[in-house]
Amino acid sequence: MIEVKNLFKRYGKNTVLNGIDFELNIGEIVGFIGPNGSGKSTTMKCMVGLVYPDKGEILVEGKPVNPKKHESLKKVSAMIEAPGLYHNLSGLENLKLFASLNKVENEKIEEIIGLINLGKGLEKKTKNYSMGMKQRLAFGITLLSSPDYLILDEPFNGLDPEGVFSFREEIVNLASSGCGILISSHQLMELEKLVTRKIFIKNGQLVDSLHDISNGNKVYKILLNKDEMSKNFDNIKNCFEKMKTDKLISRYYLNESDVVVFINNVEDLSKLMQNVLLQQLNIYGVLPVADEIEELYRLIYEEELV
Repeated sequence: MIEVKNLFKRYGKNTVLNGIDFELNIGEIVGFIGPNGSGKSTTMKCMVGLVYPDKGEILVEGKPVNPKKHESLKKVSAMIEAPGLYHNLSGLENLKLFASLNKVENEKIEEIIGLINLGKGLEKKTKNYSMGMKQRLAFGITLLSSPDYLILDEPFNGLDPEGVFSFREEIVNLASSGCGILISSHQLMELEKLVTRKIFIKNGQLVDSLHDISNGNKVYKILLNKDEMSKNFDNIKNCFEKMKTDKLISRYYLNESDVVVFINNVEDLSKLMQNVLLQQLNIYGVLPVADEIEELYRLIYEEELV
């Protein structure tokens, strides 16, 4: 288990991490989600000793990660930000160089070569690689040490659809074999297909679940006509503002073809619907908001949530 305990980090006057706590267990795939600047990369760098927190600690199977003692990181491998490759070496030369640093046998190198599927591209210098080829090679390098924990920051960057499918399959296989994986990506739909658990970070703090986001309210999505929403946007917004003032709802979110509402009591949903119908709008459905990445992302980060 990797334990992230009460992590704080400041750069000047800017607080980047503000009390981060979570665990990464063997065999799970955890989605680490948030927009740029939310603290994802800093957290991941702290986890592998590239950045040291001002307060708090990282434990890998009970051993602390610190500037003077890195034994704990022998079981951890990471791919964070741009792949760190030697651009004047070929892909194969890069692979063999990193293998020598980890004292990896040729059998493992051959396994990785088959896995990353670069073919004759391994003979080319990596300065001539596409972004997708660099990602695949960097991913192979992270696996040379057969890590128990894998930390991946934006691993889908530059991958074509076939590369994404192959990567997704390999991640699932790694988790099934007992590797704990923390993965951050802006490609939310791909994360939804992969992860067994998700963690959201906003302004250096974690938001763990729909219940946390909603403050215990019930959350529903009202499906409306896109054209009607566009033509009547001001009236619709005024309608929901009034319901908020009347405490029929606590918050709402206006999208181009639906409205997400937070209500205290399910019984109030019928009153809400009556108010919407008075605006002479066609309602196509009412759905409870699911605990899905894309829906949660909208609720946590979208500016129009009021």
